[in-house]
Order: sequence, then structure tokens, then C-alpha cells
Amino acid sequence: MYCFSPEHSPLTELVQRTSNWALDEKKKSEKRDKLFARLKNLRYLLILDDLWESFSLVQVGIQKPDKQNRCKIVITSRSVAVCNAMGADKSIKVRALTPEEAWNLFCERCGDVVLSSEIRLVAEEVAKECSGLPLAIKTVAGAMRGKDKKEVWKNALRALEGSSPEVPGMERQVFLPLKLSYDYLENEEIKSCFLYCSLFPEDYEIPIDELVRSWAVEEGFIENVNNFEEASNKGHDVLERIKDACLLEEGSRGNKYVRMHDLLRDLAIWITSPSSSIEGSKFLVKAGEGLVQPPEEKMWRGVVRISLIRNKIKDLQITPHCPNLVSLFLNENYPLRTIHSNFFQLMPKLQILDLSSTGIESLPMTLLQLVNLRVLILSSCRDLVEVPPLGKLKELQILNLSGSGLKNFPQGIESLVKLKRLDISSTSFTAIPYTMIYGLPSLEEVSMMHLKENVDGATFSEAVNMKRLRSLSISLSNLNGFIAHDMFHRWFSGLTSFLVEVNQIFYPTISNKQISICECDKFPCGIEGLTKHAFSLDLYKSKGLTSLSKFQGDLKSLRKLRVSECSGVECFIDWREVGDDAFQCLQFLVLYDLPNLEKVFDGGAPPPLNTSLQNLRRIRVHQCEKLRSLFSSSMVEKLHQLEELTIIQCFQMKEIIEGDKLPHNSLPKLCFLRLNDLPKLESICSQRFMFISLEEIEVSLCRMLKKLPLFSSSIHEIKGKIKGKREWWEGLEWEDENARSLCSTIYKEASSEGEERDLLDNTARRT
Repeated sequence: MYCFSPEHSPLTELVQRTSNWALDEKKKSEKRDKLFARLKNLRYLLILDDLWESFSLVQVGIQKPDKQNRCKIVITSRSVAVCNAMGADKSIKVRALTPEEAWNLFCERCGDVVLSSEIRLVAEEVAKECSGLPLAIKTVAGAMRGKDKKEVWKNALRALEGSSPEVPGMERQVFLPLKLSYDYLENEEIKSCFLYCSLFPEDYEIPIDELVRSWAVEEGFIENVNNFEEASNKGHDVLERIKDACLLEEGSRGNKYVRMHDLLRDLAIWITSPSSSIEGSKFLVKAGEGLVQPPEEKMWRGVVRISLIRNKIKDLQITPHCPNLVSLFLNENYPLRTIHSNFFQLMPKLQILDLSSTGIESLPMTLLQLVNLRVLILSSCRDLVEVPPLGKLKELQILNLSGSGLKNFPQGIESLVKLKRLDISSTSFTAIPYTMIYGLPSLEEVSMMHLKENVDGATFSEAVNMKRLRSLSISLSNLNGFIAHDMFHRWFSGLTSFLVEVNQIFYPTISNKQISICECDKFPCGIEGLTKHAFSLDLYKSKGLTSLSKFQGDLKSLRKLRVSECSGVECFIDWREVGDDAFQCLQFLVLYDLPNLEKVFDGGAPPPLNTSLQNLRRIRVHQCEKLRSLFSSSMVEKLHQLEELTIIQCFQMKEIIEGDKLPHNSLPKLCFLRLNDLPKLESICSQRFMFISLEEIEVSLCRMLKKLPLFSSSIHEIKGKIKGKREWWEGLEWEDENARSLCSTIYKEASSEGEERDLLDNTARRT
């Protein structure tokens, strides 16, 4: 659609004709010159609607908008890549209609029939199935207009819930227009990855790492790569391309998840359904539908992928004939306990089998007939007590036994020469043949976390012979022997991802290169070879540690550091003992439950050329009872990148910044300040200064605090919460009326200490 005033309607036709690339070069040149001349002295708004490919504005005679000509061009497209290629200055994502908006539009198109008490409840469910997409709402409402039989409405609901295009107009008016986005995906590789997402249940929050691993490694959609790491990197690139085409969206749980819009999932199921005339792989998708029994055997025949994820199937007492089946997903069928002895007999091409989170107790011997099986996932099968010898599965590349109930290590694994990933974390094997594992020639990823007994460091020293290994997750009982091996340093530096845990901590992984050390009072020689490659270090209950300045490890590459429950720590850094670049990459610092910590930084002012902490962005200090202040005024100069500061339950703290010679524009990037349960805190700083970037503040249980920080006068809105009793609020002293005005909008009176602690509890959970 091209929007001009009515008298310029011939120009609309001219633009449309000019964009037709079938014209010969001479005609195109004439049209371009004519359009350019016509637009030259006009101030116009040009709307390019439903754009699927980018093109050069100049080549069709359209001058580029700028401040001088004051023209505007608006593009509508389902592809972010097209908008970017056209040089869009700003992108606005059009969201789906809210439930209220969707229902109003549905009623408008459907008429008064939906107001019937007999019809309304079913009609509301039908409207919900349209998922806020106006195109679907109009189509379905139009098809149901005048239908006053409840049975007809129930049939329509069944069809929509089953992703079936039975509702009149759905295929032509909804699926076919939506399919354009699919058709414009760059290649079959990306299309396959999009269709794969329909195998998950409706509204499923798909973990990105799990999704990429499935595409890139398990299903093998990603080609022309040499190892798992390259496949994963390419998989993330494919994901971004699908998101740019608006076929996937960010999940509600954050940017580590994606979800598929209900109608786009219906589109993918329609494309892959056996009844569809569209060429390509056929799927049978019954995920999350509450099935108690598996689908009829005739439905299994001819399909390539079957998803029965998250149902309530109790047994598989069938022998389905599946000559083309490649992937079978039975995970999250918790009641599933038995599988018929011949269940796998007629699945000659099966490559992916996922039985994770089921109640199975054993696997039939016909599993060994799956000679093409590449992926076997038995994680969280806690009742599983035995599996057949796996040596005949010569094509197996991925074996996940994490969290299974197996007591005996499976026989035959030494014959799996193509095995690339092995996960035996959280298992209770009575004996683990480590030497056999280290001898598997193709292993790229190994996970041995939280075993019944942690791996002895000396036992694991033979791992240096694993030449192809790129990812390691392991719980060790000690570091001795492991880091003492002659080849250790060179071998460890070749890993692209690792999680090494010394004694069990059970903290979540926060980095792809993480070391967690628990109850290690004396750190062995050679630990610097372990820490120099780490991005994250967690020190827990190490009583012999008095200061990080004396830690033997090489910490130059460290980005995240957590020190917790180390009763011997009296200061974090002593400038007289630390190297000039010891913490130069550190971005996130957590000091938790350090009962004897008296100073975070000691030894006077940091040396002028010292680059430590120059990149520090987040500091969280929690339960450090002896700490009276956090920074000296000279230390603040080092923290010009600090963005977040959280201090909780430091009961002796009197001020945040000690000293009265504060540099100009101190903490210039501090955006978030949280002060909770600091009963002796009297001031942020004795010197008056202003936070120029503060956006959010939380203050609770700080009854001695008489002055809140000053804000830049340019700030129009402060987010956050200030919670306290009325007498405390009214006793605050203000030097700046602007700050008082801003703070009063986020102050909430606490009628009791319990209510005041609500904010503290929420903050503690976040930290």
C-alpha cells in the first residue's frame, strides 16, 4: 500500500510499476527518472506494505529520507532481516491482540450468536485458540457467524485444538498467508529447524540450548561442520534467522527460551501432517494432549517424526510398523513403565529415541535392532534398573544416562567408537570404568557431575589422552594428581567449555568456563593452570582463605567471582599484595556470608597503573556482619563501570563510601541500588554527591538512614521501591526537592516489620 493524497494517485501506479523488475533496462531507467523527478520537491509518506524482499530505493527512483527533505518511509514486513536490509532506523514489533481485544473483535465479526448462554463458553475457548492473531480471529469468527448449535461450536473447537484446517477458510485465509513466512526462509536447513519446533507441546518454553543441541547435533539438520561446537554455533545462527522471520519469539522466562506462537505451531503441524499435499517430512504430533494410550498403530505408518511428549501414556503394548521413522519422542510420560518386547522391531531407520523422564524399569532386547540409532536419551528415568548391552549400537553418538536409576554401568560401551557425547551425571553406578571412557576415540563432550562418589583427581588424570574432547563437566573429590599431570595445562587450555567442581556445591552453572571449589583449605600447586582459563570461580567454605590477594590461582581472565561462607576471609583485596592486572576482566562480584570480612579493599589507595576491577559492573554483598563500609573514596575512582550495587544484611555497616574526598562524577554508570536490612547504616556517603545515572532504587529496613541519594535533575522517572515505616519516611532529611518528589512516588508505608521484609525476601531470592 502506498499512501499519498488523492491527487497523487497516478504516482502510486508509477511506484508500483517501477518496482516491477521484469521491465527491460531502458524502461526501468525511464520510470526511475520520472519517479525521482516527481518526488524531488515533495514531502511525502511512503508505506511499503507486506515487504518480503529488500531492494535499493535509489534504483527505483526514491530518494532516501533525511532531515532536509523531511520525508518518511514506513515498511511493514514479517521479516526483521528485510527491515534491516532496507536500513530501517527503528523497528516496532506488532504484538498479538490482548484477550479482551481479541474477544471484542471475535464478537464483532461473529455477531450476537456468541452472546447465547449455551454458546458463549465454547465460543470463548474458540476465540482463545486464535491466539490473538487478527487474521485467524476474522476467519474463524466469519466461519462461525450464524451457527447457533453448540455441537457445531464444539466440533470447531476440536478442530482448532488439533491444528486441523477443518474450519472453513482456515487453510486458504490463514495457513496459506502464514506459509509465506515459511517459504521465504533461506534454505531447507532452516525450514527443517522451524518445523522441528512443532514437536514440543503448545505454549512450551523451549530452552535455546536444548533446541540448538537437538537441531545441530541430535537431528543433524546442521551440515558442513566439523564438531559439536561448530554445529552449536551454526544452530544459534539458524535460530536468529527464524526469529528474524517472526516465526519464533522470545519466551516469557527470558532470552534463554523461545516459544512458538500457537498458530505458527498449527501451521507447522499442517505442513507436516500426513494428509497435507505439501512435499516434505511427515510428522505425527500429539504432544501435551493428555493421552493415556498411544495413537493407533495405523497412524504411525509413513511418518518420519513422532512426538508424544508430555502425555500420560502408561504402556506401549503395540508393535507399530514405521518403515520411515527417524525420531521418536516419548519423554515426560511419567506413568510409562513397560515397553512391549517387539515395540522396536519394525523401526529400521530410527535414529533418535528420547525416553527421558518416564517410569520405565527396563528396555527390551529389540532395542539392539535399531542399528541406525544415533541418540539415546534415558535421563531422569529413576526407575530404570537395567538396559541391554549397548555394543551393537555402532552408530550411537549421544548417550544420556544422567539421573537414571541404573546401578551397573552399561555393558558394551567400549565398542561405541562413534560416541561423541556421554552424560552419566547424578547416577549411582557402583563402579565406573574411567579408563574405558577415556579411551573412547570420538568423545567430544563428557559430563560426570554429582556421582555417588566424586571422581578422584588422580584417577581422572588419564583424561588428558582424550584428544577430541572439547567440553567437560566433572565433580572431583580433590585436585591432586589431576592438575599435576605433565600434559594437563596444554590439554585443559584446548577445552571450549568446562565445569569443574571440587566437592559438591550444587550451584547452578553461570558460565561456560566455571570452577567451583568447596571446603578446600589448602590449594595445591598448579591451580593457576586451572583458573587461568576460567571465566567464573566459586569459592565455598574454604576456611584457609584469608584474602583473594593471596590466592595462588591466575585470575586475569576471570569475569565472575563468588566467595561464600569462607570464615577466614578478612578482606577481599589488599592492594599491597595484588598484581596490577589480577582482576582486570572481573565484571560480577558476590561476597556472601563472610562473618569475619572487615574490609573489602585494604592497603590504601589502589596504585594509579593498577587495572584490576576496571571492568567491574555488578557487586552483591550479603550477610557480611563485620563490614562497616564498602568503599574508600579513593577506591570509587576504580569503579567507573559499576552499574549495580546490592547490599543486604550487613548489620554493622554505617556508610557505603568512606571518606570525604570523593572524585567528581563518582559511580557515573550506577543504575541500580539496593539497600536492605542495614540497621546501622547512617549514610551513603558523608560528602554530598549526585548519582547521574540512577534508574532504580530499593531501600528497606534501613532505619538509621536519614538521607537518600541525590538524582540527576534530568531523570523524569525512578523505578523501584522504598519501603519503611511512616515515622522513618517523615524523618528523612532532603537537600534536593527534586529527589524528594521522585522518591515520594515510589515510597510505600510498611505497617509492620513483616511487611517491610517482603521486599527484602524478594531481593534475596533474586541475588
